[in-house]
Amino acid sequence: MVLNLKNDALELTAGNYISIDALKILKELHPSLSSPEICEQGIPSAPEYQVSQEKAKSLGVSFLPLEVSLRDTVECLNEKGFLRA
Repeated sequence: MVLNLKNDALELTAGNYISIDALKILKELHPSLSSPEICEQGIPSAPEYQVSQEKAKSLGVSFLPLEVSLRDTVECLNEKGFLRA
């Protein structure tokens, strides 16, 4: 499937992503996996932004929640033998 977006392209903003939230979710979903210790001292919380998905939906794009995406990724990597418990 090829999308021809022309002038309907989504505007993306650059930014830093803090992986602490992803690590917390992974520890909850798969506590048996080894992971780095989470050190939260001195790390400010990332602000939470509300962004409209209307433009993406009008282009036929849908999003998975982060938890679902992380769960599916770990399951796939585990099935392929890339992870050690």
